[in-house]
Amino acid sequence: MIAALLLAVAPANFPAATPLTIEQVRADPRRWHGQWVRLQGFVHRCSRLDCALAEFPRGGGMVLSFASQPSFDSWIAPQLPAKVEVTARIDAGCLVDLCTDRAPVLQQVYVETMAANISEDR
Repeated sequence: MIAALLLAVAPANFPAATPLTIEQVRADPRRWHGQWVRLQGFVHRCSRLDCALAEFPRGGGMVLSFASQPSFDSWIAPQLPAKVEVTARIDAGCLVDLCTDRAPVLQQVYVETMAANISEDR
């Protein structure tokens, strides 16, 4: 299937973000708590209890969970699996302490770029 590439331009008043990897955020979550970061990764599924940014195309590796946002979930669902670059504010609470279900780590998410409906073989 041919992947669609979507590009977006952040609004002028959108906060500057630090480019990081998922691993960097997970290695020192307190450092990034409340900070705006730019991350790249893969979204494979998005449901009420699970919607995460993963390091690898087939899942696995480290992940960061998107905060529950019904409008985001319904928007991204038909475009999955997708490779994305997002800007988000980090809430480290569930990275420091244990949370169940969908941990609200990535908040106020803005999708910078997206390759939609990608092959899982990438």
